[in-house]
Amino acid sequence: MLELHSPFSNTRIASATLLDAWQWCYADLKAPTTRGNLAEYLVYLALCSDRTLAEHYKTRKDWDVVDLTYGRGVPDFSADFQAHCHSTRYGWGIEVKSTSSGSKNVQFDLEPRQGYVWNNYISKPYGKAIEIYRRWSDFFILAHFKDDEQETRDIRDLNNWEFFVVPTWAIEQNTIQLSSLRKKYAAIHFSEVKPALDLLIQGDVGHLKLYKLKNDIAKKMYCSGNIELAQKMFCLRAAKKARKKIKPTVNS
Repeated sequence: MLELHSPFSNTRIASATLLDAWQWCYADLKAPTTRGNLAEYLVYLALCSDRTLAEHYKTRKDWDVVDLTYGRGVPDFSADFQAHCHSTRYGWGIEVKSTSSGSKNVQFDLEPRQGYVWNNYISKPYGKAIEIYRRWSDFFILAHFKDDEQETRDIRDLNNWEFFVVPTWAIEQNTIQLSSLRKKYAAIHFSEVKPALDLLIQGDVGHLKLYKLKNDIAKKMYCSGNIELAQKMFCLRAAKKARKKIKPTVNS
C-alpha cells in the first residue's frame, strides 16, 4: 500500500501529497466508477476479518478475473491442479457489482468478462490475459446504494446500502433489474454479508465445486494454449465476441 501523505516528486508544490490527489480525483463517491470501486472495498471490509481472504487482494486488482477470493476453496483437488489454478488454490472467487437508486437503470450487469490469470508460474507482472468470456467468479455480491431522488443520502452510511449474495451457477441472464432480484434473493445488511456467504458455501458445495472445476479447467486450458477448445467447452459466448472486429481508424 502507498503512504497516504507521501509527496509528489519533482514538483514546485512541496505540500502536494497522494491524499490531495485522491481527494481531488475521487471526491464524488456516487459517480458510477468510483461507487463501484467503493462497493468492492465494502465487501472486502465485510470479509477481511477472515484469515482465508487472499493476501493478493489486500488492495484492489484491476482486470483480475475475480475481485476477491474467500475461504479455502476446494481442498480435495490434486496438488498439481491447485498449483496451476489460482481460484481453486486460494478460495471461492467473488465478483462485486453495484448500482444506485440514483442511476437511470437500477440494474446489475452480470455479463461474462475477460480478465487476467494471476498465477505464480506466469512471469509477466500482471499475469496472463484471458481473451475469452466467462463468469469467472463463484459468487456475485451485488451492492445497492439506496439513494433518494435528491441524492442527499450519505454513501458512507452502511445503513444506506443493501447487499445480495448470488451463486454464479444460478445466473442465467446478463443483467438483472433490482425489482427482479428482490423476488429471488433476500436483501441483507453489510453486517450480514459474511454470515450469508458462509451459509451458502456450507449448504451448496456440490454446485460450487462443479462450477469452480469448469472455471479452473478453462483457465488451465487457456494458459496451456488450448484456446479454441476452452472456448468451445466452457465459453459459449466467446466465439461470437471474438468474431466482432474493430474497424481500424483512418488518420485524416
